[in-house]
Amino acid sequence: MKETFTRVWKDPVWSKIISAVLLAFFAIIYNAIIALYNNTNFSLEFVKFWMIKINLWIVVLIMITTYALSYYVNKPKVKIKFVYDSETLELDRKLFNHIRYDLITKETLDDLYNNTFSSSSFEREKFNFISITLGESENPEFEFLNPELEIVKLELITAIAKFRSSSVGAIYSTPSHGDIGFYGIPKEWDQERFYAAMDKIELEEKNVFEKAERLIKLGRRILKT
Repeated sequence: MKETFTRVWKDPVWSKIISAVLLAFFAIIYNAIIALYNNTNFSLEFVKFWMIKINLWIVVLIMITTYALSYYVNKPKVKIKFVYDSETLELDRKLFNHIRYDLITKETLDDLYNNTFSSSSFEREKFNFISITLGESENPEFEFLNPELEIVKLELITAIAKFRSSSVGAIYSTPSHGDIGFYGIPKEWDQERFYAAMDKIELEEKNVFEKAERLIKLGRRILKT
C-alpha cells in the first residue's frame, strides 16, 4: 500500500490531482466547521474563504515550502556501494566459480546458444543442470553477498525456472526413435504443435543463455576471477 501511494504521489499528473482534491476537501471541512460555529450560511463562509486576501510573503513561503517538499520526495536515493573484505570476497568467488564451472558450464552455455534443447534430440544428462541448479538455489547459502550480483543471479534462477516450466509438456524421452537415453520434442507431433513447442523452448534457451552470460561477465568484472 505504501509503495503504491508513493508511486502515485511521484507521478507528475496524479500528484497534482491528489493535491487539488485534498485542498478542496480540507476547504469544505474548514468552512463547514466555521459556518457551524458561527451559525452562519455555509455558502457564504465558503465564498469568504476564497476571497481572503493573502500577503505576498505568505504566497512565496508556500511556494518555497512546496518546492522543498517536492524535491525531498523525488530526489534520487543515494546508493551505498557494497565493499568487500577478504572473507566476503572469498565467499562470493566460491559461489561464482561453482555456478560457472559446476552448474552452468561452458558446454551448457554452448548447448543453450546453439538451441540444442529445441532443435534436436539431446542426451538426458544435458538437461540435469536445470534440476540441480534450481535445487541448489533453495539453499540459503546459495546467495551472493554483493547485492548487484545477487540480483543478476536471481534473474538467472527465474529464467531457468521458466525454462523448466516451458519444457513440461514439450520435451519427452525419445525411445520410439531409437534414441535411448535421449530427450527431445516428439517428432511424431503434427507440424503446428511441433514448431510451436520448438519456438517456446528456443525462446527460453535464449533467455537462460543471456542471463547466464550477464552473470558471468558481471562476476568476472566485480570479483576479478
